[in-house]
Amino acid sequence: MYHAPGKLLLYCAYRIEVEHISASGDSKTISGTAFYAIKDGKQFLVTNRHNVDAAMKNIKYAGYQMANIRVSGYFGGEHLVGDFAGQEIFLGFPQNSIEDVAAIDVTSATYHVNKSKNMMTNYVGQSLIASDAELSKLDICDMVALPGYPDFYDRNGDRPIMRMGTIASDPASDYRDHEMEPGRRIAYEAFSSSGSSGSPVFALAKGFKGGVGITGGYVRELKLIGINAGHLNGRDGMQSHHSGISYCFKSTCILDAMNDAVAQQTKSLA
Repeated sequence: MYHAPGKLLLYCAYRIEVEHISASGDSKTISGTAFYAIKDGKQFLVTNRHNVDAAMKNIKYAGYQMANIRVSGYFGGEHLVGDFAGQEIFLGFPQNSIEDVAAIDVTSATYHVNKSKNMMTNYVGQSLIASDAELSKLDICDMVALPGYPDFYDRNGDRPIMRMGTIASDPASDYRDHEMEPGRRIAYEAFSSSGSSGSPVFALAKGFKGGVGITGGYVRELKLIGINAGHLNGRDGMQSHHSGISYCFKSTCILDAMNDAVAQQTKSLA
């Protein structure tokens, strides 16, 4: 028995647009999805590394530098757009560069907002981020939900949409397809597409608790299990079509990226 996560989970997804500039002044904007998360009292903006590292997106953008980050979505129930250009920001990544995750420490960030409003984020609390032990409780066919801003997000109010799926690979393993380098991945049956990069991936709560007149019972609470990073294409003569399999990098990669962002900040102050 799975439990609907509630509408608030949808609005924890934000649209991120990152402008990158070359030495000659050429500009490239990369769009995707991001979300806010809390760890040890600090707030982080989490997305895919290829959204903030243009060369990872495409080697032809090697040498481009990040010039501006724009985040839009629902803050305190109202749609806002905020830029934080010109600030020193601290980016963190997992040690394995294949793990396509970036965490930006935005605890003290100030935004240039399109309205006279505060950016009151819908964030993922630390208790929701799955540890290794909690990832081990996942099972094949568990249901997952991915809020985000794919190309077909809701233009009526610029709202994210939710995609659903089921876990396809053994969560205890680190999924790897042909030509993939080793990384902490989970594969799932879901239609991730352009713009979904950086979507938080939640395993829905399941089971029921015992109560009066009921013994036993089992429940696994809602958990953030990873960050969506891509999908696999078919191999049956239509290689450009979606295979139906997408994958995320595990929540432990997110935790490592957060720790690295804090380490980068500490190093800069030393």
